[in-house]
Amino acid sequence: LEEALEAEAQQEEATEVDDTENSHSNRFVVGSSRASEGDDAAAEAGAHAARYANWPLKDVKEPTENDVLYGRGGGTNHHPGNKRYRKWVEEKKLEYVNSPNTHKRVIMLEIVRKVREQSPPGRFLKLDKSGKWNDVGDN
Repeated sequence: LEEALEAEAQQEEATEVDDTENSHSNRFVVGSSRASEGDDAAAEAGAHAARYANWPLKDVKEPTENDVLYGRGGGTNHHPGNKRYRKWVEEKKLEYVNSPNTHKRVIMLEIVRKVREQSPPGRFLKLDKSGKWNDVGDN
């Protein structure tokens, strides 16, 4: 893993050297493209937040396919949101296991953010005694 990361870092350094050898106008175009991508992402995130500002977190009657359902058994295991969540957890497992305790929470919150940023936003739902679902929060 270290060798792969080192090779990738060397490739990035080589790319940076190539970029500095190009004309200033080419770098400006690349830089402005990256800035506009960041602006676009921020605008999209803001629109997403506004669109779902009143997205219910309590007394949910029907979970969506992006929700992660608490519980055991086939109902939760086969729910699309739970399958996607387990896939994301699996993708981060090696990084999580090899991280210091101070970084483990950051990894966990990355996965939570991915669930929450879907359209419609995913929630972490637990069934209450009345038969309705309630979001349990990010912790």
